Amino acid sequence: MIKHLTAIGLLLLVGSGSAFSQNWMNYKLDDCSCSFKLPGNEIPEIESEEDGETVIWNYTSEYGSGVYLASYTLYNIATDYSDPIDLAKESLSGFVGAVDGKIVREKPWEYKKHEGIQATIQIASQNIACQYKVLFVDQIQYQLVVMAPVGEYDNDTAKKFFASFKVK
Repeated sequence: MIKHLTAIGLLLLVGSGSAFSQNWMNYKLDDCSCSFKLPGNEIPEIESEEDGETVIWNYTSEYGSGVYLASYTLYNIATDYSDPIDLAKESLSGFVGAVDGKIVREKPWEYKKHEGIQATIQIASQNIACQYKVLFVDQIQYQLVVMAPVGEYDNDTAKKFFASFKVK
């Protein structure tokens, strides 16, 4: 449920805009063994939720006309994590459904020895372009999302954001 609410919240943020800057906020999260950078000079919105089975953290930043999200979910439930691609496809499907989008392109995303999925999504009802990446490492799901109005997608900033993501 929180994933769907996050996706809807992202749509509300897209296009609200903020002042451009070249500042980047650095994050190193020991509990999920990852690090990333978010663009902008304002402190991003940070949300967390815990229900006993999962722990979810979302870091959202606005930059220009775009919204940038780095998220991780720690699953404390017994699940078969042997096929991360199936799990990633399920996650992508849930995200696309939550934003009422359409997958324009989907391809594998390989990070170190881990396999995930990356997709280009169009949200036609709001004229929004979206890049989505999802990766499972053991019991942790990592999601990276960039959304912006069509024609205003900042490819250079998105590339830097995606490249900043690291897992130990």
